[in-house]
Amino acid sequence: MSFQLTIQRPAEIEGIGLHTAAPCRVRLLPAPADTGIVFRRVDLDNFEIEAHVRNVARVSYATSLMKQGVLLSTTEHILAALYSCGIDNVYIELDGLELPILDGSSKPFIDMLAKTSTRRLRRRRKYLRVIKPLEFSDAGRKIGIYPCEEFRVHCYVDYDHPSVGPQEVEMT
Repeated sequence: MSFQLTIQRPAEIEGIGLHTAAPCRVRLLPAPADTGIVFRRVDLDNFEIEAHVRNVARVSYATSLMKQGVLLSTTEHILAALYSCGIDNVYIELDGLELPILDGSSKPFIDMLAKTSTRRLRRRRKYLRVIKPLEFSDAGRKIGIYPCEEFRVHCYVDYDHPSVGPQEVEMT
């Protein structure tokens, strides 16, 4: 079992939102163990919105979080970057309701995290252990989570279009 990580020093990036075209500055700050990922709307007196399933507002075209009526949009790229870099605890300060789209991927956030480096905290990571299969199907689509000794993702899509067709990827 590994230890929790945060960032070594603050990092900053800015750009405009994809859906709002509003400018936004994002600043990452180290956070103590067991903090998790916490967004702070500095334009709203540092109002905090935790990156937690209970705060997911919608996921159509962007992953939006909401707490007590305060919205935060297009969080998926920075969250993917933090997960990919193994960051468990960080404060994300921003001065708008939508994170900047930058180049449309997580790469600018990953590049920013690479420059700040990580710091190991004195607390072990907590993991969910899947002990039985769980599946959900709707309108010909299916998603499932299954017990496994490692984290593995398998994705298969079959678009009903001759130019695209079936595609499949598996990652461990």
